[in-house]
Amino acid sequence: NPKFFQWQHNGTDERDYDFVIAEENGEIHGCLGFISTKRYDSNLTSNNTIWLTNWIVTNSSSGFLGLQILSFLTGNVDHQFIGTVGNNREVEKIYSSLGYNTGKMSHYFRLNPSKKELNLANVPIKIPSKKSKSDDFRSILKRIYLSEIEKLYDFFKIDDGSPGFPRKSVNYIINRYLKHPIYEYKIFSLTRLEEFYGLVVTRECSYRESKALRVIDILMFNEKGWEDLGLLFEDLSISKNYEYVDLYIFGLPEEIINKTGFIELNDEIKSQGVIIPNYFEPFEQKNIEILWAYKHSPKYTPIIFKGDCDQDRPGFF
Repeated sequence: NPKFFQWQHNGTDERDYDFVIAEENGEIHGCLGFISTKRYDSNLTSNNTIWLTNWIVTNSSSGFLGLQILSFLTGNVDHQFIGTVGNNREVEKIYSSLGYNTGKMSHYFRLNPSKKELNLANVPIKIPSKKSKSDDFRSILKRIYLSEIEKLYDFFKIDDGSPGFPRKSVNYIINRYLKHPIYEYKIFSLTRLEEFYGLVVTRECSYRESKALRVIDILMFNEKGWEDLGLLFEDLSISKNYEYVDLYIFGLPEEIINKTGFIELNDEIKSQGVIIPNYFEPFEQKNIEILWAYKHSPKYTPIIFKGDCDQDRPGFF
């Protein structure tokens, strides 16, 4: 899809496209796409993240060609953090041998307690509604639109960027999600007692007459904002008739994620037949693991979401 390709890989630093290609005698033998976070907000240039996509070489090419392409990219594009989301097990071995940290994202979910019958998820066991840190929560989850989100800077006096890596900002959220050419993302502000805590990026997915809400990204400015997410999204799922709300994430400390009220889809739960689908284009009732790899200073542990890299991209147009 030319329109989407243009948006996803439109070039930064005066390139036509953010792709590295290996060419010989007019034929392309390999390529590596990348997404720079600074393309969504130029203020992120000094903290630029490179997300790697589409790492492909032809069968007839040298086994080192893929590594040469990657080396060319890392040596010619400025960045503070580099990684990928959605790589397979074979590529994971390559990243690991190159000194990248590798692993699997955790999958969390929250069921709609008012739904007696599920058509998307399969939950043959009783899963209790997990409480957050406090039942007496005062946080407010409110959907906001482009005209409203731009007022956040002045009203809440927030910093331009988030702490840690990959670095993000309100402008990043606007350009990455609210101005997406294909998907309609729903952005929610999270506030408590007139204090702004963060932004939550979601996307509604449906199959036949059923629907779920996927948490795609979170820009959190205050750690307290995590505490009520589970209950807030449970209320939203009831009001909007979602079967479940789910979240893929890596890097958030366990003591914080446990406060959210979301339930981890761990091996024990999956062994009892629980399925929280990930694929909707086309729909497939199957648990899906999402791998990651990154290289950065060891003093930082990034927080990675499904919306990072190109995992949350259209499967049809």
